[in-house]
Amino acid sequence: MKPRHAAALALLSFLLAVAVRPEAAISGLIIEKKYTEDGEDRGVPKHCAEIEIIQGHKERVGTMPEDLVSVPSECRGKWAVIDDLDENIETTIDYRDRSYHQKTFIEENVSQQGYGIWKVKPTGKHRKIAGYSCEVYKGSGGTVKWGPSSGTECVSDEAPGAAEYSEFSTLLVRMNLGAGYDDFYDPRGVVLQRLLETDSTDPEEWVVTKIQLKPIPPKFFEPPAGFVKK
Repeated sequence: MKPRHAAALALLSFLLAVAVRPEAAISGLIIEKKYTEDGEDRGVPKHCAEIEIIQGHKERVGTMPEDLVSVPSECRGKWAVIDDLDENIETTIDYRDRSYHQKTFIEENVSQQGYGIWKVKPTGKHRKIAGYSCEVYKGSGGTVKWGPSSGTECVSDEAPGAAEYSEFSTLLVRMNLGAGYDDFYDPRGVVLQRLLETDSTDPEEWVVTKIQLKPIPPKFFEPPAGFVKK
């Protein structure tokens, strides 16, 4: 075999090996957050963390399967929400009656008039959260439903999964703009802390306590087997 042919074959073998290695699969992000307010609205005790997983253009919050994340029984919750940005579908899973329903994701956001989207600017201040440095941003906004809002967030470009988090967030911003929301500055990186305040609701704040970066099986972004669609 000629040297250049041998080199080409070796390169092809390497690329194939990388392609089938589990660790070469798309990385998923598992984020644990601690809320400072009562957890009643989330259906769990206050001390319970909220877990968010992101992989590609899919996100899941709420109850997590036991074979993915281990949490105390009282923190398991009764529901989960899965957002699939590629398909523009939001799936809400109800673990109480083993059912789920689906809606167009953008329509859901527009009808709720969420107040989590506001123009933010860097303050020049930095903090360290969960072992990672982050930059503090401050902003304000408002909607017809919730009234004026203001808030701060601390964004890290060095935390694990910063690229994955930014990719998901960038597509989410683009979709929200297409749905009629105002433009706003979107910091690149993982949001490690967020505080939201409005005139009509109690302040809401959460802080990230742990981040893991690893491939997540696709089944965790689907309704559990046996659950009935409503």
